[in-house]
Amino acid sequence: MAERRIPVIDRILYRIENHIEEWRREEAARQAEAEANRERLWAEAVEREKLLAEAVGAGKPLAPAEIAERHRVAFVVHSKEMAATLDAFARERAHLVEVMPASGGLGTGPGIKGAWLVFEPAE
Repeated sequence: MAERRIPVIDRILYRIENHIEEWRREEAARQAEAEANRERLWAEAVEREKLLAEAVGAGKPLAPAEIAERHRVAFVVHSKEMAATLDAFARERAHLVEVMPASGGLGTGPGIKGAWLVFEPAE
């Protein structure tokens, strides 16, 4: 009886291992796709920032830092959820009190560095 159970257990383990391998391949493919999309989106954001600089500079390309300083605006790449949060801060008239560089590669890309914006409620 014990001899018949071993092949059954072996088949079950074999199927489980196959499912795990398939899951790992799919997960690796999803991660690679997400990374490729992230890289593409950052590249698009950089291009849009350049186009914005050209438009604000009336045909004369300006550096994003120059635009920000001259017009008191900044181009920010963010998610939909972050846009809602920033909009809420603006409606509350919150004050930006600190900009802290992000660490661990969060929000970084070619020529882009992420940062945490620290706000304080308006008085």
